[in-house]
Amino acid sequence: MNYFHFLAIFIFAFSALCSGVALYHYINIRKLKPLHRVLFFGEVLLFGGSIIVGEFMVLAMTGLYNVWFLWGVVLLNMMVLLKREIRTTVFGFFQNIRWSLPAVGCIFILGLFSFRNCYFLIDIDSHSTYLNMQKLWLHWGSCFYSSAAIDARIHLPHFDSVPHSLGISLFGLNTLFPQLVILFWRLIVLMMVYGYVAYRFNGYYALGAMMMVAFNDHFFYAGANQWVLVNGALIALLFGGAYNFWEAKRKDEPFYLVLAALFFSQLMANKYQMFYLLVFLTTVGLFIQQKPFNKLKILFTTKNWVVAFVVMSGLCSLWYIKNTINTGLPTFPILAGHFGTLGWSPEKSEFFMFAAGGISPAKFFKYASYFFIWPGIKAAKIVGLAVSGLPLILLVASVKSKEYEGMFQELCYWLGISFLILMGTCLASHQDPRYYRFGIAINAVGVVFAIHFIFTHCLRIKTRLIIGALIFFLGLSGITMVKRYKGSFNRSSPKDNLNVLLNKLHMDDIIARHYPDNLKVKSAFEKNVEKLPKAAWNMHSRSGLSTFLQPIKPQVGFWYTSIVHWDSYDDPNKIIEDIKAFDIEWIMDVDTKSQEFVFLSLEEYAQIATKYNRFPETIGFPYDMPAELIETKYTKKK
Repeated sequence: MNYFHFLAIFIFAFSALCSGVALYHYINIRKLKPLHRVLFFGEVLLFGGSIIVGEFMVLAMTGLYNVWFLWGVVLLNMMVLLKREIRTTVFGFFQNIRWSLPAVGCIFILGLFSFRNCYFLIDIDSHSTYLNMQKLWLHWGSCFYSSAAIDARIHLPHFDSVPHSLGISLFGLNTLFPQLVILFWRLIVLMMVYGYVAYRFNGYYALGAMMMVAFNDHFFYAGANQWVLVNGALIALLFGGAYNFWEAKRKDEPFYLVLAALFFSQLMANKYQMFYLLVFLTTVGLFIQQKPFNKLKILFTTKNWVVAFVVMSGLCSLWYIKNTINTGLPTFPILAGHFGTLGWSPEKSEFFMFAAGGISPAKFFKYASYFFIWPGIKAAKIVGLAVSGLPLILLVASVKSKEYEGMFQELCYWLGISFLILMGTCLASHQDPRYYRFGIAINAVGVVFAIHFIFTHCLRIKTRLIIGALIFFLGLSGITMVKRYKGSFNRSSPKDNLNVLLNKLHMDDIIARHYPDNLKVKSAFEKNVEKLPKAAWNMHSRSGLSTFLQPIKPQVGFWYTSIVHWDSYDDPNKIIEDIKAFDIEWIMDVDTKSQEFVFLSLEEYAQIATKYNRFPETIGFPYDMPAELIETKYTKKK
């Protein structure tokens, strides 16, 4: 029943709230008052979720990754309620709420957002990687497994997806709970954006900023559609670090520097692509501080702060310790070819970086304005205009206002880090529009500061009702997003959402609708029992199969697995020889013509594999970019 999934996510979220409040109390040694109730609620949920992910990593590394220990840890976090001050804070969130029109609007948007995401996780990419990773961890009982016959992406950090294991351990291959986990992280983003802007300005500004984030195609339907999955935890962590760096400067208070450090400590547990962003934003965050070395000295000499930072950073490092134990390379598959890890060659690594890597700094600066526009993020477009017009904005403000300097510095900060996030994203991986959403919360806040500054200090219009109305309608203009369903993305309809809530739509219906090829697997397995012990999946065709919904078997495919050596694809005999070394005799796939599930002999598969293009002329996702951004130039092409 779907109701058990809702109960399970409530237990998980409440556990995260408890542990997050406990961590906040532990580091808040100066007893500072939270900036805003909604912001504080989002912060502690993000802290608590991070703690649970870290606890699960410990279980995965100690061979205790099963339903009893996973849910036991979740319930154990609630033991902090035995402490009176934590109990008072946790239940205080739901008491003495100050109602206002913006507060009602905030709750309405959160509710609407939740309703339209009340569906099953159907994104193919997540089924093949993130969901499947947790399925495999539960299958092995730990995260320690390594083979050339398995998808290399299982070694990638996937912080936000770890809680999926709670649902898989109870509900098997049902993906309603995983989708609710994705919703959990994105609701935190919306609450943090609303809370921070409401704290700095007012609730109407906050609603506008919140809607700029919510009503974005990739953000709104992440997971509940056929193609798009956005890491909400990463958006929240980036935003949490960004505004706390500024508050540390504005209030000259090292506590906020601690909050920023704790949020940023989890970035590299999410994606390798965060390296540039982590370096850029940390450098700026420290540079803007008054006497930064004094604050760092206080940070690293205050026991509670040191303990919290060491523990959180240590939990992040477990991802890289795991990879080192599994493969001998902390960053696998990055640099795998240079070390020959799991059979990867330098040429294969080069291909991987062309398909998924970034661009040079020179190309970024050449196309910087293009990257503000191309991904389709309304807030980023406005930020791009503000960045371009910054000299003119400063000139007009200096002529018309005498009190612009403090706000101008803050405007430059938000516009500057928006630019750096764009740059860091492009240097790491520029071709996937989903990645540009990592900075969407920061973009939205940048828009608020830009509009407020232009009206207040350039146009000399200080009526916040007028400014708030403009920001509100900028955010509201994307509300048509709510009505979109079906189409090429196979978004859920409002009727689907209602049926999920009413327990009328279930996982079996979703498999039949979105993954009909997976229904053929069971029948094929029953008819070919003798072939299964020596069969493997074809990872290259991708077909209509979800890896998550398939039985666990070895995999072949020249991109993410390395059973077949890179140099063997020129010769069918070498392909057969490589596969046989893994005691595999059959390759399972769905025939593109007949749409029937088939068992290919190694000879048949070898003929197909020799036709794979190892040296494509464009990157993996060329979309409609300029040719200079999508062309590939292999240094070792034969």
